[in-house]
Amino acid sequence: MEKLSASQQQQVKKMADKRLRTKLVAADYEEELVWSWEREELIARYAEVLVEGAKPKLAPAPVDPALERDRLALEMKRWEAEQKKWEAEQEERNKKWEAEQEEKKLQREEEQKRWEAAQETEKQRLEFEKIKAEKDHERWMADRDDKRRQEQAEQAQREVDRKREDDREKMKAERKDDNAARARKYGEAIRG
Repeated sequence: MEKLSASQQQQVKKMADKRLRTKLVAADYEEELVWSWEREELIARYAEVLVEGAKPKLAPAPVDPALERDRLALEMKRWEAEQKKWEAEQEERNKKWEAEQEEKKLQREEEQKRWEAAQETEKQRLEFEKIKAEKDHERWMADRDDKRRQEQAEQAQREVDRKREDDREKMKAERKDDNAARARKYGEAIRG
């Protein structure tokens, strides 16, 4: 930059970044590289171009309109082919995505059905367990009541048997007393 005259330095500093980039690309710098530079780098590089006296590239040679039209038509066909290919790929991706979504939906529905079936099975199992527990309780209560009645019947039978035995013993004792009383009476009658 110091090698430039004061007026050239002033002109370069006043240039917009876009104009500096255009001039550097015209001086055979790669466009991508030029676009990556900051303002200071752009000014320094353009100053080098001015010092070296590089001339900007000349405009391209004129092109035959018929050839240009054919080239553009060919590019248009290529672009259309690429567009169709892209659309076909996009449609294929959409179909694949929709198929995956449908598959996921079916899986979710199947899982829901399995869960509901498991819930229903569990509900039936619990209901069966409840009924079984109630029946077992009823059976236990019935068995307990039967045992109690049997014990009561046995107790009553023992009471009846004891009473009978007591009555027999009493009758034996009365008979004995009766026989003894008769024998006494007979003895008294004979003595007396």
